[in-house]
Amino acid sequence: MKRSIISAVALFVCATLAAENLDTICRRVALEAPSLKAEAARLDADRIQSEADNSLAGPEADFDYKFAPTGEPNRWGVSVGQSFDWPGLYGARRKSNRLRAGAMRQLHEQNVLDKALELKLAALSLAQARENHALMSEAAKNFEELHTYLQGAFDRGATTILALRKSELQLVAMRTALADAEAAVVRAEASLNAIQPGCLDSFRDIVAITPLPLRPETVYAEAFDTAPLTGAKQGELDAARNDISVARRSGLPSFKLSYAHDFEDGNHFNGFGISVALPSWQPKKTVDAARARALAADFDMVDYTTVQRARNHADYQEASRLYARISDESKALEGDYPALLKKAFDSGILNIFDYITEYNAYLDILSAHKALVARYAEIEARLAKNIR
Repeated sequence: MKRSIISAVALFVCATLAAENLDTICRRVALEAPSLKAEAARLDADRIQSEADNSLAGPEADFDYKFAPTGEPNRWGVSVGQSFDWPGLYGARRKSNRLRAGAMRQLHEQNVLDKALELKLAALSLAQARENHALMSEAAKNFEELHTYLQGAFDRGATTILALRKSELQLVAMRTALADAEAAVVRAEASLNAIQPGCLDSFRDIVAITPLPLRPETVYAEAFDTAPLTGAKQGELDAARNDISVARRSGLPSFKLSYAHDFEDGNHFNGFGISVALPSWQPKKTVDAARARALAADFDMVDYTTVQRARNHADYQEASRLYARISDESKALEGDYPALLKKAFDSGILNIFDYITEYNAYLDILSAHKALVARYAEIEARLAKNIR
């Protein structure tokens, strides 16, 4: 077994394309997602529409013409007016729109991070599948060489038919395992491509590297506090609270100022008009509804932060335990154990049956270790999602 097989104990994957790391590649690929581009366009449209809805309505023009009895001049009049809400209402609406638009931008950024995490987890799975395929390929090659050696020894009468058949059965088993490993790579590639069609090219050169220690838990906690989704939740809460002020001002009268010009009895008259539109019959209901929505947003914020902090802490505790196990197991897996087995077999210390048993035990231990490493990688990726 070659030294490269020990890379199976590695934890993370990275890409060497243009010195980019895996997180950078995942974010770049995520930003190309049509769904996220569409979301960004909708955010711009909603922002522009909210600004338009909060602007003054267009001016109104009225014209009237009255037919007088025969012999008397007809009468006509024209007026131009402008309606507007209670002055403070525009500023209150503008603030709510700004807070809500900021929350939506933060939510969009969180969606980008979620897409990047989804890609990263799929890339980690692909790397694990490729490592396992390399491991099975090397093992199959070793058993092919062993079978060839035993076939020659049998032809010379130096070994038994039982030993030869045992090597044949082991070779069949390894070729089956290799085929399964190849299928796992195909499935992993398909899963990654399903997330973002056409993205496989960006992950073609991923390689395994040595596991990195966990950062202090406070680093992940601070990243959560400044995470886009946390900011989006806070922005929604602030907007909901400001909506109470909007509701109060909406219960105040609106006005209309107009200029009027009339022609009657051969005379022209200039003047102005003032109209007052009273609010609905139950303005308090609107304020109460805004207060209820703000209270709901407050509870949503408390629920989100409480639950997510508990999950992050649980993930960190599990990741700490896994990392400790990985560190201990990595020490035991150091060195080229298959080469030692081969040397013991060649020197007669191990017979063919013991050699195959020991080799299979080694493969089982290494596969279990890789599964442990993959689990750690998944948890650490989730914890580090918001670190920028």
